[in-house]
Amino acid sequence: MPGLDHCCSTMSSTHAPANGGKRSAADTMFAQMMMPHHAQAVEMSTIMLAKTGLDAKITTRAKNIKAAQGPEIVKMTGWLTPWGESTS
Repeated sequence: MPGLDHCCSTMSSTHAPANGGKRSAADTMFAQMMMPHHAQAVEMSTIMLAKTGLDAKITTRAKNIKAAQGPEIVKMTGWLTPWGESTS
């Protein structure tokens, strides 16, 4: 969905950063800061999907957000874990 892939969809799914495999503190901080950001989007979408009587566009948007953000959290966890960095 346009506008929802601002984090990780263009990044390599491997554990090495694109800069020749050299990970910086900024790489770690980026992933650690984006994970709660995406988790909040998933939580807000879950709240909206629990409501009844919403416009179908809102329901569709909430489902799309959950579908996009959840896998990005998994991807960032997949970077941090082998780096020995905290995922919380």
